[in-house]
Amino acid sequence: MLQYLDDALTTCERLLAQPDSQEWTQSCYTVGNILTGMGLIEEAYPWRVMALAKAPVNARFYAESGRIYSCCEAWLQAVQAWEQTLVYQPDNVEVRHRLAKTYGHLGDRRAEAKTLHDILTSYPDKATATIHFQLGRLLELQGENTAAVDCYRRAIQRDPVYAAAYVALGNLYGRVESWETSLELYQSWAEQDPDCAEVYSQMGRAHRLLQQPEAAIEQFHRALQLEPTMYWPYVGLMNTLTALQRWQAALDVCQQAHQAVGEAAWVHSLTGNTLSRQGNYPAAAASHQRAFALQGWQQCPDRGYTFGETWFSDVLLTWQTALAELRNRPQPLHALVLGNCEAASLCWLADHLLRQPTDRCWWMSNAFESTTLENLDRVAARSQLELKTGLPIEDARSLDGAAFDVVCVQCEGQQADALSALMEKVWPYVNPGGVLIFQNALWHPTSYPEQAPRVGIAAFTSSVGQHIVPIEQSYHALYQRRTN
Repeated sequence: MLQYLDDALTTCERLLAQPDSQEWTQSCYTVGNILTGMGLIEEAYPWRVMALAKAPVNARFYAESGRIYSCCEAWLQAVQAWEQTLVYQPDNVEVRHRLAKTYGHLGDRRAEAKTLHDILTSYPDKATATIHFQLGRLLELQGENTAAVDCYRRAIQRDPVYAAAYVALGNLYGRVESWETSLELYQSWAEQDPDCAEVYSQMGRAHRLLQQPEAAIEQFHRALQLEPTMYWPYVGLMNTLTALQRWQAALDVCQQAHQAVGEAAWVHSLTGNTLSRQGNYPAAAASHQRAFALQGWQQCPDRGYTFGETWFSDVLLTWQTALAELRNRPQPLHALVLGNCEAASLCWLADHLLRQPTDRCWWMSNAFESTTLENLDRVAARSQLELKTGLPIEDARSLDGAAFDVVCVQCEGQQADALSALMEKVWPYVNPGGVLIFQNALWHPTSYPEQAPRVGIAAFTSSVGQHIVPIEQSYHALYQRRTN
């Protein structure tokens, strides 16, 4: 369908230079009909309006083209359309912002940052809170924390209830200054938006990290009073109560979550982690088996995997979506796991990816935990999973000349410089279309924040430029190598 759309837009573009009102009308209707067939009803409407125009308007044509290419995630075509729009409307800040976002989807952080910076420099009065925030996130990823703080502050000045900016600034304060500074910021936020559950959840987290458990418990409960189905306050309460060894109170929190949201995977995962910390490992394993079964991983209970504490259910569906296309390829699939990754993610990768006799997975680590090995022995394709001692990988050719479709890296404990160097060695052996998974990408050392893994990931992705596309950027960061 995208090819038909591309052909129809090419016809419209030709008519910009050689106007023919009748053919223009027909071509615009064709684009509108294709979009309607794709379910893009709202996007189709402007094309029907343009079909009635006596003459085409170049700027509007390119702006609407960029919009629909973005909806179709055809990012390169979208960039070209946005750039052409700016030829006719150079002062269109909204289009410049959309262009920056599109560069972000392409993984071109330098172009994204430059476009945002140009907006702030040339059109400071038109720069929205979102633009300041977006630039702040980019600067933080690059380790430019002082500049990022300034951007977040400007975002809050523009929008005093901008929750994402408060959260980002508070987390940054906590890492580079103190959580007391974060609390002061959250107090100001609460004054601006007293009915926002997120502010009390963040205050609870800051109190917990400051070793003020009773204050943390109070704020987490306050957040849940405003939003009973909110995830993070339950996690915060569980972490706080288990640290105090108030086991029954922690289990009561899990029961409260079950009553609020019903039969959800994360509730069973939360319960499993609480039971694991209590030392009730059989019950913990049963809870995790239920959590993973709810997410479609039926092999977990069927094969009797016994996981203690694991948060993998939080990201399982994201991994599944990212790797979906790889599973359907006829070629042998090769995966590489680097570092001491958690047992649940390794078992899931093996069950999910090693489906043909020629599929293989190599796991390289300085150490292998006995409980993880016991679970891996239950994997159906265990013979296709090879363990090698040692990190970092010095030469991927030592692995039988394999090139990899999936590379999974444990970031916890990794310094930015070492992580970036490791990925530069691995990158030549990543197949086009291959997926990179950085576990615990937001882990940060207690000192030297400039060496946090996310800084190393940002340096690596910048070095490979448009050859890599971000899929997900949260606690687990996922990227895909472009196929062209």
